[in-house]
Amino acid sequence: MARLFGTDGVRGIANVGLTPELVYAIGFAHGYRLRQKHGVRPRIAVGRDTRISGELLESSYAAGVCAAGADAVLLGVIPTPAVAWYTVFAKAQGGGVISASHNPAKDNGIKLLGAKGFKLGDEEEDEIEDLIKRLDTLERPCDGEVGRIYHCEQEAEDAYADYLVSLADVKLDDLKLVLDCANGASYRIAPRVFKALGANAIVLNAEPDGLNINRGCGSTHLEQLQQKVKEERAQLGLAFDGDADRCLAVDENGQTVDGDPLLLIFARYLRSQERLSGDCLVTTVMANIGLEDALRREKISMVRTSVGDRYVLAEMQRLGSKLGGEQSGHIIFLDHATTGDGVLTGLMLSQVMAKQKKSLSALAADFHKTPQLLVNVRVADKNRWRETAEAEEAVKNVEQALSGRGRLLIRPSGTENLLRLMAEGPDLDELEGLLQRLKAVFEKYCPAADEKGGQAEQAPDIASSAQDLMDMASEIKKTKALLAKCSQKGDWDAVMSSAKAIVALADKLKSWSEAGRRQAQAWEDYVKNARSSVQRLFAAELREGAQEIGWECSTITLSPPEYRLGRFTVLVHFAKGQAELQYCRMPLATAAVDAAQVIEAAQQAERLLNGGDFDAERCFADMLVAYKRRLVLEGKALGDRVNLVDLVPELAFLRQLEQKSKRRKTGGSRPYDKVQFAWNLLRTWHELHGLECHGRRLNLGTATINSTKNKQNVLFLDEGGTHGQYYLSVWFTK
Repeated sequence: MARLFGTDGVRGIANVGLTPELVYAIGFAHGYRLRQKHGVRPRIAVGRDTRISGELLESSYAAGVCAAGADAVLLGVIPTPAVAWYTVFAKAQGGGVISASHNPAKDNGIKLLGAKGFKLGDEEEDEIEDLIKRLDTLERPCDGEVGRIYHCEQEAEDAYADYLVSLADVKLDDLKLVLDCANGASYRIAPRVFKALGANAIVLNAEPDGLNINRGCGSTHLEQLQQKVKEERAQLGLAFDGDADRCLAVDENGQTVDGDPLLLIFARYLRSQERLSGDCLVTTVMANIGLEDALRREKISMVRTSVGDRYVLAEMQRLGSKLGGEQSGHIIFLDHATTGDGVLTGLMLSQVMAKQKKSLSALAADFHKTPQLLVNVRVADKNRWRETAEAEEAVKNVEQALSGRGRLLIRPSGTENLLRLMAEGPDLDELEGLLQRLKAVFEKYCPAADEKGGQAEQAPDIASSAQDLMDMASEIKKTKALLAKCSQKGDWDAVMSSAKAIVALADKLKSWSEAGRRQAQAWEDYVKNARSSVQRLFAAELREGAQEIGWECSTITLSPPEYRLGRFTVLVHFAKGQAELQYCRMPLATAAVDAAQVIEAAQQAERLLNGGDFDAERCFADMLVAYKRRLVLEGKALGDRVNLVDLVPELAFLRQLEQKSKRRKTGGSRPYDKVQFAWNLLRTWHELHGLECHGRRLNLGTATINSTKNKQNVLFLDEGGTHGQYYLSVWFTK
């Protein structure tokens, strides 16, 4: 199963991917871990942004926290950095933020904080994820041990606003600025702070309705802010994102000043104050070459990390640096905050302008931005391009074109199924052409998933290719028979003609084999992409549905002793959009690829089985026959060997059931001979199709569904190999 936590917590479509049940589980696991760690009832500060789903998920998270025996301190709508600050200020043991940052309103997320206000590291998130998997086994407190909810919304806002104001050295009476609050978490805090310092603050997008957060405004859409700054003849414009952990600026001319020139301005200012530790700042691989050049002239060193403020922060802590940030506007002042803080960034910028009595355009004048272009490509699998020859070749071509003059950076989005293609170089038109050609290659060979989770392109037609092979085999058989007949009559012209026909068929077979191998790889990639886009949602829904009706989900195997009443298998056919429910490999019902419908089909099947005379042993014996026949009829002969490992235990069990033939045990040899079984199956092929093997072994394309490292409370998913199906196997038990 894929990792639950991404680069910035857990994200998903609210009430679909990020369900209240999942958020409750996260809250319970977080509270449980803190209680085990501290040995006393912990307190967790909880904040959110203005999304319509915020209250729903806040309630779920708080309920989970309290169910684990921890207290939830609700801070209401408040910036992410404010939650981090208040966690330390109130001496809480942890924090949680319900937000999806700059994403649209339909999305939401949750990020977890430690007692010192920092986001949790990978190991801590893994511990919580492990607890979520074992949620039903964890001890639940009762009576006076159950946690409580405290409302500290106004107290937290007042304390945080006062803290920010206290960081200012000078008043801002002479400053006229425009604030774009993105209809998000900064809509009260930001105007309050700047007005308290005497600034003439004109406020945009501070009327959240739950659905308008980030909509055409904020740090991802600066057009409105740029226009307003020029209209009002303001000296500064500041744009925040939905949870106010980032800030971008607009100068008095309406020009954008992103995180790169802001870092240059702050680095020079902090060094003049002897507060730039080590004369070093930390940024990411996305930082413009222009920043690197400007810092080199200032003799300030720059260290790059992966994209993400958590990576910037980790490197800052390692180096002892006090300043770091990203081009996107996440700026971290480690002396004052533990995370990116948009309002603090705007406050610090206004302080620099006031103290140095310079306009923003003058402060940023030394920054000469190298043309940089960013293109997003929606994909189903963010790593597939590395395994695709055409994509790799296209990447090399772009890198060679920019060699010595610029650079190409390809990175996967941490929150969406996107690849971000970034190129820098002296000519913007050249960059546009290079990236558009590269994007076209990625879209062709690494396409996005459709709404049902399947790949947008058509699946490889392996079935028709397999039929071609069957037709060839039949033709070869006829030609060989004709050849034998001609040789008996001594008609050597006919013999030669037949021989040439065989050679032609052999050449055709060779050509098809090469194409078949490519198709097999294409099908494997197709299924892999389908898994990456559907697995988490479908599996989570199926698990939740099973638990609701009192079933336990575990791993299904093909090991015969494991087959019992109550065990079901879900076989998902992506091409048909159907899920087939089987019991002991015998089809019982078909439903749409929808977890709720599959659960309902399983319930109906259980009622049917419980109400009738059902012979499990007979069912298993019939299943084996059906399974072998399916391999013969549906298995695609794509190779030159037989893979039968997963069938041998079934043969053994069938013999145990029949109890008619005694086992022949000689000299410690194994009672069941895999090689003999392989030939038995080939004999079955001969009986069904009248084909002669003549020593050539056929690959029947067996699908391995068995077993597994994790045997409790998991869904086991596996590709269906050359069957052209994707197997989702689930063991339901009462």
